[in-house]
Amino acid sequence: MHASVNAAESFLSGFFDTYCARGQGRVRIIARNPSQLLHAWRAISELPVLEAKLSTSAEAAAVRRGLLRTNAAVRGLIRGTTAVLQIPEDGASYLVGSNESKRSLRTKMRRADRQGFTVSMPVSREERLELLRLSEAYERNHPDPTYRNDKPRLDHLEEIRTWLVARDATRKPLLVAVVPVDGDWGVLAYFKTLESSDSARLARHWLSGVLVQHLSEIGVRYLADESSPVGLPTGLRSFQRRLGYRLVRVRIGGRPTRERVLKRESNGARPLGLIGDTPHPGSRISAEGLVGSKGIRP
Repeated sequence: MHASVNAAESFLSGFFDTYCARGQGRVRIIARNPSQLLHAWRAISELPVLEAKLSTSAEAAAVRRGLLRTNAAVRGLIRGTTAVLQIPEDGASYLVGSNESKRSLRTKMRRADRQGFTVSMPVSREERLELLRLSEAYERNHPDPTYRNDKPRLDHLEEIRTWLVARDATRKPLLVAVVPVDGDWGVLAYFKTLESSDSARLARHWLSGVLVQHLSEIGVRYLADESSPVGLPTGLRSFQRRLGYRLVRVRIGGRPTRERVLKRESNGARPLGLIGDTPHPGSRISAEGLVGSKGIRP
């Protein structure tokens, strides 16, 4: 990454932490620091620009909603700035690297494997509704007020195709991830633990690695975090960076659904399908079987 891009991203991360994460007083704080606001505007101009070419499918509509998650005024101010993780064609290569973040992620994934963690892809309405009920209950009673949500609204997640659930050795669910997918793009619409425990915290890292490998298998190349970078808690921003998310500007385009599917098939890629289908063909994760990060478990 170019030095100016690194500098711009570093400044924006600090700007969002310092000036945009202060609740009701943040507008006043920004108004008192116009030079910082101008610096942020210039830094946003330095960020790379990615175009999300989306189809007209129902799943694409969910991706579009995720990318347009803020109101028009904020979206215009930050000009589509979004945290995006680039997904490699070879999912296994995501874990390769000598930097501290990669070494730490590999260590935690091996620890989770030793503890018998598995991942499943629930497709039945009953199982998904139960997981949503558990998620809503934990959000309302989260031990950390920063992440507590008195009125969680998660019903819209039920029909999204890609659900991954991390489970411990007893098959107790620890974390739920929901990712709408269209073409090269996926949006991290939900990625939250179901309890406060060492196992749940380990599951955050473990499922992050498994998710990248799964998305790589189904042809996704960019995973955008639905959370706005404005006001994102510092802990989550740090977690994102350790996983490899970087700030970019995303522009949304369009394309014919059929043309895109035919192009993918002609290149040997797997068609993605639509909401309500069975899990993606070719993925190691099945609706009934459980899969660990090293392969299918009987």
